[in-house]
Amino acid sequence: MTFHNSPDGYRGIVPLDERVLANTYLRDKLSPELRDGLFYRRDVKVEPLDLETKLLSDTDSATIQDYQYWAEAAWKAEHSSYAAVERFGVKLKEEAGELLESYEDLKDAGQDRTESEQKMLKECGDVLWCTTALASCAMADVDSGTKNLLFRYVMGVRHFDVGKPVEPKWRSKAGALATKYHQLGIKDIDDLLAVGFEPLPSTVMNVDDIDEDDGGISEHLVMLFGYCLRLINGADEQYGRGAEEDENLVMESYFLMQSRQAGELVGQIYLELAFIANRALSKSLADIIRENVAKLATRVATQTVDKVDGPRNE
Repeated sequence: MTFHNSPDGYRGIVPLDERVLANTYLRDKLSPELRDGLFYRRDVKVEPLDLETKLLSDTDSATIQDYQYWAEAAWKAEHSSYAAVERFGVKLKEEAGELLESYEDLKDAGQDRTESEQKMLKECGDVLWCTTALASCAMADVDSGTKNLLFRYVMGVRHFDVGKPVEPKWRSKAGALATKYHQLGIKDIDDLLAVGFEPLPSTVMNVDDIDEDDGGISEHLVMLFGYCLRLINGADEQYGRGAEEDENLVMESYFLMQSRQAGELVGQIYLELAFIANRALSKSLADIIRENVAKLATRVATQTVDKVDGPRNE
């Protein structure tokens, strides 16, 4: 595991749950602020409205970290409480299933695919948002995790052309992003896909058919669903829950180890969603984020974050 000592690194949310034992890094606990029935962080100097404007209108300069901070606004459960972990875990499983269904609907849509494509794009955004929220519950830095993941792709993937090893077309771009000094931009991920990058089942692989995708959209959706389940289960274990019914106390070192693993896993989900949107919809990660931010901003403004809160316009 590589550590990124970034000058503008993500400031994680210290877990509030009593099962997580604090020693050094997890001692600075601060409850979120409650406004209009929703919870907001008060330990970082970021304004959700400023981030919303940037993510909607300036995605060329917006970063993954911008989106992570924005996704931490207007929660219905306290940040880094198990209630938040449980809430987003249930929602992520539901949204990942709906994304699978939306692709089946798209395949059956015939020539007029506009409505089905829009629905699938929204489902991609819902999965991205829930995934990012769980990353924050895990105190995971999505930017750092994605860089670690890309470094392992650079070191572990080999391409062969007619039996001879060749450098992957995306290798230099991925390497530059893995070692980027400042934050990864949303556009960085879209630019990586533009030079032929594909998220693979493993970061240690030999690839023979270098001009063809390793898997179709259905295969990538299944992998994505599996990653989401791993993230959900990992979050439960990180907070002392899981398969066992007995209460488990979690040491700080274990929590932080799980945090770094969650960062890479969420990075993989980001790459998968960007790839799926690119291949199925000719859309980008920036498109997913714009759609998601616009939708959720409307729900917060109309106080309809959940379906039970009242009728929604979209």
